[in-house]
Amino acid sequence: VFSFSPLTSSCNRGDLSLQISTSEVEESSYARAASKFKVVTCMSSSCCKKRETMGLDTLATFTAFYGRAQEGADMVEVEEVPCLGGCQKGPVVAIEHSEFDGTVAIEGMTEREFNERLFHNVVTEDDADRVWSSVTNAILMMALEEE
Repeated sequence: VFSFSPLTSSCNRGDLSLQISTSEVEESSYARAASKFKVVTCMSSSCCKKRETMGLDTLATFTAFYGRAQEGADMVEVEEVPCLGGCQKGPVVAIEHSEFDGTVAIEGMTEREFNERLFHNVVTEDDADRVWSSVTNAILMMALEEE
């Protein structure tokens, strides 16, 4: 059971504060924007070991995002990859966008995560919620720009 609100996000950019919801965005724009995103979870031995030491299944991170995508934005692809290169900061999660090469930095990341284009230490449901909220916020922002 997941407790999150994937379809409402807030965004702070300097003095500008936005409250965005899918009711303000056409469904087709939202679907097009969401289909360009992919959540990538690291399955390196280092990230898997860190999950195991915390009593988690090796697929816990992938499963958390797959479930969120199925419930809130099934156009977002969720994929596991062998390594994302953030072994000391794992388990890590990256975001890809079809219009950009490699992983992307999105609003909601810490400064260090933003610079490395990786969400660090994604272990708890709160961590997964923070990442997912960042993704849904990015989808909503891109859908609004499209309109």
